[in-house]
Amino acid sequence: MVKNNLLILESPNKAETFQEYLKDYPNWKIIATYGHFKNLEKNNIAISKKGDSYIGNFIIEKKNVYDNLKKAITNAQNIFIATDGDREGEAIAFDIINEFKLEKGTYKRVIFNEISREKIINVLINNNSDSTFDDIDQQLVNARYGRRLIDRIIGYKLSNLLKFILKRDEKAELKGIGRVSYAALSPLVKREKEINKYEPFSYRRIVATYIDGTKEFSCVSEKKYIEGEDDEYFFSDMTKLTTEKNIVTECDTEYVDYQPPKPITFSSLLANISYLYKFETEKTAKIAQKLFEGVTIRGKKTGLITYIRTDSYRISEDFFIKTSQMIPYIIINRNDGPIGYDYAREEQRTFKKSKNTQDAHEAIRPIYIEEEYAPHNIRKFLTKEEYLVYDYIYKITIASCMSNSLYISTKITVICDDIKLRYETKQQVFDGWEILAKNYVPFFKKWEKFDNNPPDLLINSEITPREITYWSRRAKTPERYSIGTFIEMLTSKGIGRPSTLPSILPEMTKKNYISIEKGIVRPTKTAEILYNWAEENASWIIDLNHAKMFEDSLEKIEKNEADKNEIIQEYDTLIDDLYKKFNFTNHEEYKNAPPTNEQIALLNKIKLENVEIPKEAFEKRIKAKSFLEKYYASKTICKCRICKKGEIINYDKFYKCSNKECDFILWKNKINKFLNNFSLEINENMFAEKILKNKTTLIEGLKGKNAIFNANVFLEYSQKYGYEIGLKIVRSK
Repeated sequence: MVKNNLLILESPNKAETFQEYLKDYPNWKIIATYGHFKNLEKNNIAISKKGDSYIGNFIIEKKNVYDNLKKAITNAQNIFIATDGDREGEAIAFDIINEFKLEKGTYKRVIFNEISREKIINVLINNNSDSTFDDIDQQLVNARYGRRLIDRIIGYKLSNLLKFILKRDEKAELKGIGRVSYAALSPLVKREKEINKYEPFSYRRIVATYIDGTKEFSCVSEKKYIEGEDDEYFFSDMTKLTTEKNIVTECDTEYVDYQPPKPITFSSLLANISYLYKFETEKTAKIAQKLFEGVTIRGKKTGLITYIRTDSYRISEDFFIKTSQMIPYIIINRNDGPIGYDYAREEQRTFKKSKNTQDAHEAIRPIYIEEEYAPHNIRKFLTKEEYLVYDYIYKITIASCMSNSLYISTKITVICDDIKLRYETKQQVFDGWEILAKNYVPFFKKWEKFDNNPPDLLINSEITPREITYWSRRAKTPERYSIGTFIEMLTSKGIGRPSTLPSILPEMTKKNYISIEKGIVRPTKTAEILYNWAEENASWIIDLNHAKMFEDSLEKIEKNEADKNEIIQEYDTLIDDLYKKFNFTNHEEYKNAPPTNEQIALLNKIKLENVEIPKEAFEKRIKAKSFLEKYYASKTICKCRICKKGEIINYDKFYKCSNKECDFILWKNKINKFLNNFSLEINENMFAEKILKNKTTLIEGLKGKNAIFNANVFLEYSQKYGYEIGLKIVRSK
């Protein structure tokens, strides 16, 4: 057998793109790991301690992927490991090297920050060494494993403690809690408490209207007059303005320029796409990842943007030069010519890095700036959502390389006794980058006034008001976080990192800690209970400064400035102290709790199938849970009615199609919610089998608010919520 070159990637979609670019070169085999193929063992903490070291029990989670890797590596002459260059990608590379005992010199570590034909050929065929390394970054791997073990210690041990305490006190049902999601609850619950405590009030501002020649303009009082508190001052000042001198003390004009938006980071992409198009973070991340890995353009798989999980504003000098040379030839309107050289910058902007910035990759940008790849020219090859995300990245990136917009700002101040009134307006002189991307910047100049003919007054001149009025407004209640402001807040606090941002909100929603309605994030009652408990017993876990310190610790591990075991020990001790406080060491009460009635009923049903069931499953809840999860996970329910190819598999928390190209997934919590809403005493798995096998299923005895009724139940799909359970009431004849 002829040995080949083996390229290992983590994504099957990315593998297809590489296959397209390498199809003219013989003896290349490309294989995907489908993410991590090893993970911590489930249903137990899976961490042991030997001396001062913490050891995770990582097992092969995807046996078919492992077998394919083993076969491919055996038949390979040259091995290139090209998983992503972040902590997760480096950990996958480490697992490949470690699991298959690859010796140094038998493989190359390759990192692609952009997936273009030119880059791939240059690195893999022409042996350009810029992106090729002899070994992995072990400190990056250590940081990843440190995070993984700490998250398991907190997630597993703290969740068990909280489940016991909250259930004992009958406060809430807990579905597990993680380190990041617990910290993220803090600002949400705090803001909700501010809103509940807030006492609304109204205030007034005086408006004085003057005339300069034929030009009428209005000045507004600097002072706010609180209704009910400042009424005496308010009416007195209204009178003063009509009886005493109004003197112009300021009439200044100056040039003000507006810089374009900065190049795109992962957090700014998630936040701004949410503002502009109301996409949820997980959706935006999925679309952007696909644009990075490759979509089919004119019959060929093509990567369109650079690596997405970045916190850097940096773009390459070559890209800036190429973009600057192209900008003068941009045509905005077909009836007009190119915009011209005034819109291009000669000097590349630099941006100050925050303390939290890793700056490991360029900003997110298009790979190709040529007209051939302009959004309007490839729109037909993209879905509507893909187009919107790509169009945003393309336009904002070009705008970041364009000239500033320029305005003349006019400021007028009028003084009457101790009353100060102000007028401010702007007049556009040059639109600069705004010609291309003004509408892509949320809230840009939303509150500013524009006037192309502002008044021109003499200092110390007296002017007479033509009219004195006022406006009254109700003070705004503290605002809840939107998806965008929440992402921005987490990023600014240093706890929203590119690797974790997309999953925070979906995870919190799935566990019923938050609800999201019309893009607004609200904490649930369970979130408030968790926050109050932590505030009293474990304030460190809801302290955003502590969460940031944790992220900083991971970066110190990456730089070999900290020992991951010492950091793990710190968090393990914090949790153990809580166990001791509540007399819950080793969570014996949870481990020894008897099975629930539902578990017993399911075990007895399975026993009728002549399945051997361990005796301890009938004695301990945790053993019953473990057995039932393994039993149902091994069951194939039926053929998938969506793709007609795969099988529906019963997993721990959801039912999913086995076909990798099919997106069907039905979460079990949706089934439980449906059964609970209508007080149906039907086993979850039996109910699931009915609706998965049949187009519609008649269910009798649903309990509504005022009556019991029958209904046809079926699966329905929405873009926002995915697959859910719908019903249509059956009217009795």
